[in-house]
Amino acid sequence: MSGDDDQLFVGESFYQSAFLALLAGRGHTKTDVSSARKPIRESFTARLIPEINNPHDANAVAVQINGRQVAHLSRSNAANYRRAFGTKVGDVPVEIWVKAGGNGIVSVWPAS
Repeated sequence: MSGDDDQLFVGESFYQSAFLALLAGRGHTKTDVSSARKPIRESFTARLIPEINNPHDANAVAVQINGRQVAHLSRSNAANYRRAFGTKVGDVPVEIWVKAGGNGIVSVWPAS
């Protein structure tokens, strides 16, 4: 068990600046995000891009929004994606989410 089996997207902490730029495009300032008193949820379409030359994971699938990398699929979900779709690029509805009182940490979730 890899520890990320329940997560669809991983690695968001590495892409916080990309999230801030995407949220800025929707009118949210860095201050809005860092001190959110109510949740921030913005809908986007994410592009799933198989990384055929990724040196760390042969099944890696990058998650991009508007051309900005924001995460990867978890190892188990990436393996499932690659078994089902090979190297095809896919689009999925997602939400960028900031938890109220969450110290400005931004994450991506499947659209509800």
